[in-house]
Amino acid sequence: MVQENCVKPKIVIITGPTGVGKSAAAVEVAKRFNGEIIGADSMQIYKGFDIGTGKVTQAEMQGIRHRMIDIVEPDDEFSVGDYVERVKPEIDEIVSAGKLPVIVGGTVFYLNALLGGFNFATAPKDDLIREELKREAEERGDEYIYEKLKKIDPISASNISINDTKRLIRALEIYFITGKPKSEVASLSECPYDYDLIYLTDDRKVLYERIERRVDGMVRDGLVEEAKGFYHLRDKQSMQAIGYKELVEYFDGNITLDEAIAKIKINSRHYAKRQLTFIRSLKFEKTEINCTDYDTLYQNISEFLKV
Repeated sequence: MVQENCVKPKIVIITGPTGVGKSAAAVEVAKRFNGEIIGADSMQIYKGFDIGTGKVTQAEMQGIRHRMIDIVEPDDEFSVGDYVERVKPEIDEIVSAGKLPVIVGGTVFYLNALLGGFNFATAPKDDLIREELKREAEERGDEYIYEKLKKIDPISASNISINDTKRLIRALEIYFITGKPKSEVASLSECPYDYDLIYLTDDRKVLYERIERRVDGMVRDGLVEEAKGFYHLRDKQSMQAIGYKELVEYFDGNITLDEAIAKIKINSRHYAKRQLTFIRSLKFEKTEINCTDYDTLYQNISEFLKV
């Protein structure tokens, strides 16, 4: 697939709820349309967080290059602004090579920011305000800072971990400089891509059963041991993910292992439901396709690419 004389680069986006089979579908699409895959998952960016995030193995990649996976150290923070800034050069590089960028993942606010043309780098900065907020966080704690942001900018607060001091302070800094919430300040431009946004779905009962089997498989594959290795980072952003935060409760002695596994399943089902709600509320044009209907998936993309 060669992109020539395009005003906007063509990209294909495959999203959907957890456990629906996005990664496998993306690999097949990349193989069929000469593509490379770019991750859009806020947990698969972390190195070592493999089992609990459902990260694709080398065998599952089938020789297709995957980008934006394993790019962040487990104790680092990573924002939606960081994602947009880092993913744009990846898209450009794939397009320049005459290939199709296939973006796959269920972190909807990543996709919303990317397609919306958000530019977080242009938001104003003030070192004095930032230092004052840092002192306030040290004296009163992250929870105080989080509640402060929640009152001012509940949209931004809902996308930031209570332990992510850096991002909480940045959001407050923007508000105190501009008088407006960060969620309103990030500059917005026309969508920079010609996109085909596809979200995969399945019967809810079937999806929930798949999620339960998936969690059981993760436990058999060593999820508990993997999470135990990162227990010392329990207050970091990376450990707030489903599959890890519940096991922290088990390691702390607050619940049994069976209770932790049950909570992982429940939270995963709830997350899948929220993902579908968020996806369907996106203002961008999108197409719903059943996760097993690869013929329709291929036809949709062929029409988009006109091949």
